[in-house]
Amino acid sequence: MKEFKVAHIVPVAHLNDTVDNQYHMCLAHLVGCDKYRQFYADAASHGKFVLMDNGAAEGSQLDFDKLFEMYDKIKPTEIVLPDTLYEPGSTIQKSRAFLLEMQDRGIKYRKMAVPQGRTLDEWAACARIMVKDTRIDSIGVSKFLNIATRNKYVRFEACKILEDLIREYNRYGLEVHLLGCDEGPLVVRMCHETFPFVRGCDSAFSYLAAQANKKLTVADNSRPDGTIDFINGTYQPNTASSMRKFDVLAGVKNNGRDVTWS
Repeated sequence: MKEFKVAHIVPVAHLNDTVDNQYHMCLAHLVGCDKYRQFYADAASHGKFVLMDNGAAEGSQLDFDKLFEMYDKIKPTEIVLPDTLYEPGSTIQKSRAFLLEMQDRGIKYRKMAVPQGRTLDEWAACARIMVKDTRIDSIGVSKFLNIATRNKYVRFEACKILEDLIREYNRYGLEVHLLGCDEGPLVVRMCHETFPFVRGCDSAFSYLAAQANKKLTVADNSRPDGTIDFINGTYQPNTASSMRKFDVLAGVKNNGRDVTWS
């Protein structure tokens, strides 16, 4: 199992604060920015793990041709298959179509599928189909499941469902990533410490805390309010320390390189 890590999502002004990290999340809708694109292309070329998002969470999912063009520019480690927020049927259809398109084009990357649903039961039914598909290397559990169910602990419940599905279909090499972090780092920690197949989480939580001048503590680790301009967002001097605090609360032992990610 890979040692748990956090992919900190920050504006361009803070990319260098993440340069020593092993785990990265590249957002599709920002790849048009030369500096942003080059940072993640360099990270991938130096053996860092770069997860390439598809833009659905930001409401700007690219079409298939543009996604493939983007992969050529970044050369990511793993790509997130297309999905539709809250809609399991559309998500399964898109994911299968994209897998076939990858096969037809002879394109090979590690692939993450993202189950969707408005209830945990809907989500679980979608997840079952994805776990069964051996073309899929990992499952992304989206923060939008929290939003849909209004349950702070729903992703812990989702990981329990995945544990059962992994056992049922003998998918013991399947990895899990928590997409986003609305519930706070302590719930994320509970997930990965209980379920070792949870390898990572991505979030802009730390920059939001720095921007709001909020100190993250065990007593108050709720998500700060605010929005982020990822291209032109202002430099916040306490962002690096905020990332370190988030790592501690989330139970990250080492966010740099280690042998489990080789």
